[in-house]
Order: sequence, then C-alpha cells, then structure tokens
Amino acid sequence: MNQLQQTAEMLELLRPVPDALASFGDEERNCFGYGGVTMECFFAPGFGDRSVPWMVARALQGAESAVSIAHVSASLIRDDTYRPPAALSPYAVSWRWADDSAQLVTHWGRAAVRRTQPSTYAVAATVGPGSEALGHVLSSLATLAVNQEGGLLLHAAAVELAGAAVLFSGPSGAGKTTASNLVRDARMFAYDRVAIIPHSTGWHCVSVPFGHALDVELPESNATSLPLGALFRVFQGTGRPRIRPMGGAEALLWLRESVRRGSVDAADEERTLGTIELLWRTGRVAAITTVLGEPLDDLVHRFMGDREDHG
Repeated sequence: MNQLQQTAEMLELLRPVPDALASFGDEERNCFGYGGVTMECFFAPGFGDRSVPWMVARALQGAESAVSIAHVSASLIRDDTYRPPAALSPYAVSWRWADDSAQLVTHWGRAAVRRTQPSTYAVAATVGPGSEALGHVLSSLATLAVNQEGGLLLHAAAVELAGAAVLFSGPSGAGKTTASNLVRDARMFAYDRVAIIPHSTGWHCVSVPFGHALDVELPESNATSLPLGALFRVFQGTGRPRIRPMGGAEALLWLRESVRRGSVDAADEERTLGTIELLWRTGRVAAITTVLGEPLDDLVHRFMGDREDHG
C-alpha cells in the first residue's frame, strides 16, 4: 500500500458518519441490540446530545434480530457536572453487587442497576459530559449484563470464516491483527472486543465496537453476531504455522487475563472462571503459532472441521 492510499484510508476513518450519529432520534424511547444485550433506553427531557461514536453506532442492531443474552431497560439523564473518581481510567468500569442490586461507575457516568427478574435489568443512569459519554455508558452496561448472565467480553480480534467467528486473542502486540490478515479468505468481524454469549444453539460471538486497526487487509464482515468457530491464543514463531491444544490451567490463565470485567466480587469471579471452563470444554480453544507471510486458511479450516466432526 503506497503513502497516498494510506493517507486516504486514514482520512476516511476520521470522517464523520452522519447516518451513524443519527442512530438515536428525538423519541423518548429507543430499543436496539448492542453487544449481546437488548437495550431499551428512555431519555429524560432535555437530555441533549444523543450522538455516539460511529464505531458504536455500527454495532447497533434492530432489537428483533439481535442475538441477546439479557434485556436492559435504562432511564438516562445528562449531568454535565459529573466528575469521575480520580483513580478511574477512561476505559475502566467498576461495579459491585449486593443481592439483586449493583452500583456501576465509569469515567463517563454512573448507574444504579437492579435485576428485576431472570436476565432482565432496570437501570437509572447518569451520563456525563462529552460526545463519547453515552457510548461508553451503554458499553459498560452491556458488559455488566453479559458477565452476569454467563458470557464474557473478550479482548480479541475476530474474522468471519465459513459462517463462524474465529477469534485471535492475546496481550497487546501478540499479533492479533496480523493473524487475522493471514486468514485470507475471511472477513474482518471485530477489531479488538468480542462478546461471547451462551445461546440455545451453542456459543455465539457478537462484535463489540472498540478501536480500528489501520493495517487490516481484509474486507469487513456484514455480520454482527456469529456462532463460535474457534478461539485462539496467538503466538508468533518460525517454521510452519501450527495449532496445539491447550490444557485447562493454561486456558484458564490466558482467558482470565483477556476478559474485561469490572467487579471484584467473589461470586462474579467464580462465575467468570466457570464460563471459561465451559468454553474450554467445547474443544474450540487452542494455541496458534503464526509465521509472518504464511496463510492460516487451511490450518484453521481443518481445526474447525475436526471440532464439527467430534461434536
């Protein structure tokens, strides 16, 4: 890719997307699917700016078609005087449950949450100042609900291959985007965040907006949710690309470090570890070693085919 093409792509990423920012109209009530959760939002009179970053707007689905693990009804007010706790970073979220109630705090706003019945939550949320605040508050509420209902929000890139999601996870710099580009028959499904949720037909993955990689070489997927095909911990190496099974302890350690959570509650921690074990037992969790320039298509196809053959 030459310098002119790179500059053009960067300008396209920075360009405002009017249709995306118009996702929330003047109606008091808006209902949509987001990050594996059905969100029903009631905006208080005088709420003001309802725009969300375009990456968030791209992930919004019609509530009827969304794959959903929970329903969140949120009453939202705007408070331009809101100031976050000094110790909370811009992308951090913290919550604590007491019986069926929780207090959630983010850099961008806060919320009181109550579980009114199984998989159903009522929320009173305060959204702070700034055009990014609403998107971050909604994302944090979805994270809380997904975790509470037995799902995970994972730090991972993902591609769509053969109608399923193939996830590449690992710490920053592990080569998640590079691995994605090496599956050359695939489409880019998620850049950095994926919600993995239990479903009646098995585990499903929902693309969650976060970041954008300028070095992605794949066309984008039109899907917002896909069945889980494979979940890989990425390593870089030499020789030939290869996949190896992961033991339970290794998978537990790696996935626990890759999960976005906001609670230090012991029951929440136990729930997260239980979800990780269930994922590992599907046989779809493995380590993949990538080699620069070596395609992964055949290797990943064989791995996914073996999993299907053995249920």
